Amino acid sequence: MPGQLGVWFEGRRAGTLTRSGKVHMTFAYDPEWIESGFPLSLSLPFQEKAFPREATKAFFDNLLPEQRIRALVSKQIQISGNNTFGFLETIGGECAGALTILPEGDRPATRPDYAPIGKEALGELIAQLPRRPLLAGEDGFRLSLAGAQNKLPIARLGDKFLLPVDGAASTHILKPAIDDLEGTIENEAFCMTLAAVAGRKVPEAEILDTYPRAYMVRRYDRVVEETGVRRLHQEDFCQALGLPAALKYQNDGGPGFKQCFELLDHCRQPDEDRRALFAMAVFNHLIGNTDAHAKNFSLLYANPPQPDLAPFYDLMCLGVYPGMAEKNAMKIGGSYDPAFIRKRHWLRLADEAGLPEAEALSLLAHDTQMLPIMAEIVAEEFQSHYGKSRIVPKIVEFIRARCQQVADRLAD
Repeated sequence: MPGQLGVWFEGRRAGTLTRSGKVHMTFAYDPEWIESGFPLSLSLPFQEKAFPREATKAFFDNLLPEQRIRALVSKQIQISGNNTFGFLETIGGECAGALTILPEGDRPATRPDYAPIGKEALGELIAQLPRRPLLAGEDGFRLSLAGAQNKLPIARLGDKFLLPVDGAASTHILKPAIDDLEGTIENEAFCMTLAAVAGRKVPEAEILDTYPRAYMVRRYDRVVEETGVRRLHQEDFCQALGLPAALKYQNDGGPGFKQCFELLDHCRQPDEDRRALFAMAVFNHLIGNTDAHAKNFSLLYANPPQPDLAPFYDLMCLGVYPGMAEKNAMKIGGSYDPAFIRKRHWLRLADEAGLPEAEALSLLAHDTQMLPIMAEIVAEEFQSHYGKSRIVPKIVEFIRARCQQVADRLAD
């Protein structure tokens, strides 16, 4: 009999993953879920028959780590990186969103378990992450997060830190420093703080004072209640469009902003979400975050079946690293080159978003004037709290220069 995995949502079985051959799999909704649940993805609408392996893999493989992190996890759990079914069977207990993936016959625990951990021990785990991402291979830990960067899901309840055991829900994500890039922890924490001050919807982020330091962000797909931690369903734009993670960049055949804006037509408040995505494109350009690809935007199903544009995440000024910010992940008005973008490109992007030209230009004028001032204020408070940083002044200077460049071109 082919192997099977149960796909669970809040203690209810949503469907079944069935192995097809050695590494392929198909997904079918549970009939009772079709009666009273909601589609898990815009790319997986309700149907009685099983989805073919391409559609199945596009959604479920996007729950798993990528690239170097995937290769390291593969060695730890001794499962081929191409074996999505095997990965999900081993580490699919706690993923992005609300789904829990378990071996056939298992059910989600009714009383989730956590292992308390002190700051010193947590610092030791952070130091080990480059060699042992996601605690892969450790008994009791079935953790998975998408992306190519090292991460660790943890739970923070009050002042206590806990490790989720056997698929328990986490509340925060930790990231260690990126090798060979200066100050990435301070960089991301500063950019997320600045985004919040600038009115963008982002989760709370901070620097965890362990040794070594780590970047810590609150999960927007988790809600802490009196009865415990509740998961909220979400999917990134690759999942929603039925695309594999390998196509997250537009230049590789992935979506551009036009497809992303069209995707928001499915949301509860499409006009509001299109404005927010346009404003985020402006913010990313002004801070030099060129790596805003399709997996860095998501839909959040807090009130299914209709989603909302999720809070933004993975914000970093890559412009301060030579050779790292030469090309955008998505075209702005037809151009990948940040140095080439003019007023006409922003107006094309506004047209794709369905925004009036006057509204788009007003937002650009406001941000180019105010963001350098905000950056100065945030930098002073940030360094007062976390200590002097060599990277933060560089980011502020980059933002000042980029805002001046954009303002000059809007005036042409």
